[in-house]
Amino acid sequence: MKTKKITGFIRCVRKNSMKNGRKGFTLVELIVVLVILAVIAAITIPALMGYIDKARESQDRFDAENYLTAIQTSLTELYAMQGGTVAAGESVIPKGKVYSKNGNADVDASGTVFAQNVFKLAEVEDGEKPLFLMVGLGSNAQNTNSKTTLHDKYTVLFLFYLKDEASKPLLFFNGEWTNSYMKKTKEDTRFMDVNNVIKSGALNGKRLQYYCLSYAGTHGTFGGTDFWNWVRSKQE
Repeated sequence: MKTKKITGFIRCVRKNSMKNGRKGFTLVELIVVLVILAVIAAITIPALMGYIDKARESQDRFDAENYLTAIQTSLTELYAMQGGTVAAGESVIPKGKVYSKNGNADVDASGTVFAQNVFKLAEVEDGEKPLFLMVGLGSNAQNTNSKTTLHDKYTVLFLFYLKDEASKPLLFFNGEWTNSYMKKTKEDTRFMDVNNVIKSGALNGKRLQYYCLSYAGTHGTFGGTDFWNWVRSKQE
């Protein structure tokens, strides 16, 4: 509708110009047209940029879901091969580096064959890996009194995906997707206690163990204080 009005205005101006014996626009008429076009651009460009942002977010969500499927497929294959043969406190992902066998036992699995298989299933090249990809499985830590089952240790209960520094984080938790990390601070225990035992929702009573599959950031070592402060800072 706006385009038709502008076209009609230009035709009217041109018609008046022809009546006055002129074959073209005057400088004033051209300036008026340019001002109108500038106003239209000022209105439409922000809306267009908003559409671009939404398209990027939709693509990120698609990629995150693709990773979740690839990870769960790989975990199911892994369970078929090793089942409950992994000792408590060890990583269920072969060659994963366990930081603390008796604590929450964060595991760096970024350089493992498992991680390579995940990216292969997701059809991702080395240069296209996300800045950060972490999953939370049922904890295999020692001396845990949580409701975590053997199957939970091979099931994606949590996922954190961040394409790059400029992207919004995507988290999968309690069967839902969100852009906010649950723990705003280290002491925040609204959703899980200090041992990463979930306190509400479908996963209530289960303990998480974090496995990093991709981290190319410069915010400290995975599992360290600087790293977790950076993770919390990415929330909305």
